[in-house]
Amino acid sequence: MSGGTNDWESGGVGAKPSSPIPPYFHTPTLLFTAAAALALAGCAAFQDTRIERLPDAQVEQMSAARAPSETAGFTTLKMGDEVVSFLAKSWLDGDAVTTLRMINAFDRGDTHAIVEAVLAENVRVPMTVDTGAEADVLSPSLVDKLKLPLFDTGKQPLIVRGVAGEQQAFAGGLSSLRLGGAVIHNDVVQVLTEQHRQYTLGLFGGKAADSGILGLNTLQRFRWVTFDWRRRTVTFGRVGEHAPDPKKFVDAIPFRRAGGKLVATGAICRVKAVEPVDFLLDTGSDDAVMLAAPLAQKLGLLDPFAQKANRTWITGLGGTYRGVPFLTTYVQLGRVRFIKAGGHTIPSTLGALFGNKLMRSYKTTFDFANKKMVFENY
Repeated sequence: MSGGTNDWESGGVGAKPSSPIPPYFHTPTLLFTAAAALALAGCAAFQDTRIERLPDAQVEQMSAARAPSETAGFTTLKMGDEVVSFLAKSWLDGDAVTTLRMINAFDRGDTHAIVEAVLAENVRVPMTVDTGAEADVLSPSLVDKLKLPLFDTGKQPLIVRGVAGEQQAFAGGLSSLRLGGAVIHNDVVQVLTEQHRQYTLGLFGGKAADSGILGLNTLQRFRWVTFDWRRRTVTFGRVGEHAPDPKKFVDAIPFRRAGGKLVATGAICRVKAVEPVDFLLDTGSDDAVMLAAPLAQKLGLLDPFAQKANRTWITGLGGTYRGVPFLTTYVQLGRVRFIKAGGHTIPSTLGALFGNKLMRSYKTTFDFANKKMVFENY
């Protein structure tokens, strides 16, 4: 999910290829929540951010409007009283390759990959392209405009978990989602019951705003997705193979799925100590690195004498908190080393996030067909 601008960091962030990471003793991989609920991980940093819950009457109305998913052509799989997942006769068709321009829909600068999507044939909505989100998310303001059918999840409420906590959500069925010349038919989306002020989901400047998130359930339908941060474009490849320019190729870092997330193993260096870390790859966060507070403490990144005034307000799904800043000697993925990469702590147990502040050093491709993140020079 999208992130905000962090301006606390002293010194620039450089990146350079380096020797491969040497072998280390195996450490347990970071655990990610995997259930019927989603785990969305982006965050935003502002001095005046807060989350507003929808009026109880509106939440009750949305709850009462839920219907069996079969009425909209979707199927609910249940285990006891708990919803496991939704299925649909869903498919992707259209252009083999389509390129969309990143737009500045919320006056958020040039740090977010936000593109315009067309929902249900005629509703144009800015959506953040977010590899840190497991599923597509829509703001509550779109339910009536799209006449979006909300699904009955039985006795078990649908819970969305993020870096700052959790909140209730509704699952719904979207007839179509168009990205340029590519179309996803019958998409299962999530509708949140809380909105974010000064955020790219639900509210902006205190006013309701139609917006959404393109998560992995949509992105992984494509064989590859390329973020050209300098030219401000996102390219979606439906067929064929991603072919990086051999003259600009830097490295291809393998990733894997863990609890619905994209995870790559890298390393963090603090002075002379180097530790292997499993990073969640999150294009929606414009921080460099984010670490669970216990992990940051273990790695010796936190200054025990730091003033509380140096902390930054972070807003993410589920709440708002004050993140503690830190600075690493370097962060490494594959052969690429990011010098003096900084970030903030997060209160969740998600572990470590690798944000787009570092990715933007290179043209970044998520090659889903071959499970690799490819860095190319501009």
